[in-house]
Amino acid sequence: MAKKNSEDLYAQTERWLRSYPYWKKAVISLQRQYELRAQADAKVIATDTITGGKTNKVHSTVEDLILNLEDIAERKNNLEAKIQLVESAMELLTPVERKIIELRYFDRFSWWLVAAEVGYTDRHCKSIRTRAVHRLKAAIFGEDVE
Repeated sequence: MAKKNSEDLYAQTERWLRSYPYWKKAVISLQRQYELRAQADAKVIATDTITGGKTNKVHSTVEDLILNLEDIAERKNNLEAKIQLVESAMELLTPVERKIIELRYFDRFSWWLVAAEVGYTDRHCKSIRTRAVHRLKAAIFGEDVE
């Protein structure tokens, strides 16, 4: 069972590495959404009305707006935490390991391009990648290094 969990964490680490560049873009987008929403919501707050719905539950436009802003802020904070975990873990890698991970996962290079860039065979690059991902897995998820 421990072997299965380790394989799952390895796959999850790879998913995190592939997602990392998108998370960075998403944080920028969420920040902009938050700013635009807060700006628009400031206008709505001045004209807030409280109404009763079909269930006689009191409903406030301001409450909805604040909850929406909190949701955006929470999503942004969660992504920033994941980004920080990946960046901290990457600092533990050797320069060659880091370069291979960045080229393969962040820049989406094919193996032959990764190999050409670092000056190793693609087979050796894959071996370095495997060790590096295990080290990243340990740093991100607290899993033992294999």
